Amino acid sequence: MLLLNITLLDSQDQETLQFNTTAEILRLSMTAALRGRFRVESLATVAQDPWTEIDRVARSHRCATVLLGMKSLADDGVRQRLENLANRLPGNVMILRAPAGWRPRSVTKALVPIGGKVVHNALRARLLNGLQRRVEGRLTIQYLLVMPPETKERERARAERLWSQLVTDETRVPSEVQVALSDDVPGAIIDASREADLLVLGLNQSQAHRRVFGSTVTRVACEAQTALIVIGQRG
Repeated sequence: MLLLNITLLDSQDQETLQFNTTAEILRLSMTAALRGRFRVESLATVAQDPWTEIDRVARSHRCATVLLGMKSLADDGVRQRLENLANRLPGNVMILRAPAGWRPRSVTKALVPIGGKVVHNALRARLLNGLQRRVEGRLTIQYLLVMPPETKERERARAERLWSQLVTDETRVPSEVQVALSDDVPGAIIDASREADLLVLGLNQSQAHRRVFGSTVTRVACEAQTALIVIGQRG
């Protein structure tokens, strides 16, 4: 694991503050790595543009997956830059947005919306199985399938049985499939996320084969208060 911290110097007046901040971030990161017993390397760089620098470092170190920590995903410009970076990177990308004080070890329930064409996601499977090994208590996964409100009970029950069989191939973590009937898919996800400690979403694949947020993920990322991870799997 490579920990990257980028220092941006807007002016010489900020130089001392920037380097002090970098040193503190590296100290906290290394302390957390030691507590978690992770094997890590730490790299601090100075650059004009952080997005270009992330791309450069990821390529030079041949990183299979890049994890980005963000305070917020509500800004259109930030999401656009994240999409551009995700499509430049040769590997996978994961975007974490979590409230202050959130700890992965404290997660007891993760919410994973499902549907669409992608049934199994190898990167998501590694995330969930790895999380199970790190949490302090019992972890459960709730898969959420949102269907139109006019869906008949027979169709709802059939979809629930089908997805219950499919998700067992993705993770060994105890899980259940819940079907919500609603014509507001992002709203249903946001409502369900209030009872979860972590929300796991995925970047969409556009017709031009670009990794993009999409309307549902964008709204959920902007409105949900739960810690969330957005996954962009390459290939």
